[in-house]
Amino acid sequence: MIIQIRATSGGGKTTLMRQLYKAAGCVPKTFEKMQRGGTKTLISQGRLFGVPFYVIGPYDSEGTGGCDRISKIEDVIKLVHAAAKKTHDPAGWHTGIVAFEGLLLAHSWGAMGEFLHEHYGDRYVNAFIDTSVEQCFKNVLKRRSSSGKGNANDPDRVAKIRKNVYDDYHRVELAYDRVIARGGQRIDIPYRRAFQATSDYLEKWVLLYSGPKKLRR
Repeated sequence: MIIQIRATSGGGKTTLMRQLYKAAGCVPKTFEKMQRGGTKTLISQGRLFGVPFYVIGPYDSEGTGGCDRISKIEDVIKLVHAAAKKTHDPAGWHTGIVAFEGLLLAHSWGAMGEFLHEHYGDRYVNAFIDTSVEQCFKNVLKRRSSSGKGNANDPDRVAKIRKNVYDDYHRVELAYDRVIARGGQRIDIPYRRAFQATSDYLEKWVLLYSGPKKLRR
């Protein structure tokens, strides 16, 4: 399975991915050298429900992670495809899970959706966290205030944050409809129990569809 976690800013995407990352015991496997020295994690791997679990993008620091720290959509597509090819049989079986998320990717179906739907069909699942827009706003305001990027006592600043969250929410709603319009696979994840619901879904998927054929690791 390839699962893309989608939600508005403040909707809980990164929190959910970090929880899955930890549950799978993921460790960085593929890196990119940075111009100023050091490396950036591109793919991490662990095991979840007995199968390989791949996560795209870095989660080695607080704040923004995942595909939001990969600059080009083309690079994200290549990374997801590279991980998926290791565990997905063209005949339909799979022996692993590839997971990714990112704010900009949550807004549309786009090139990512077209490519993954064409190559993997219903094995590409769009998981929307059903966080309310007001909850998203509260989460973003709290995050900005704690980081010093927003002042809860500045009406103009708060109004701008609210507008950005509501605009973002509308774009994700359009993406929600677009997935179905293009024939994609879409599921809803409850915000208050996102980790447990997602874990239950992934475990059921593995039990039903994980194939007997051993694919290259």
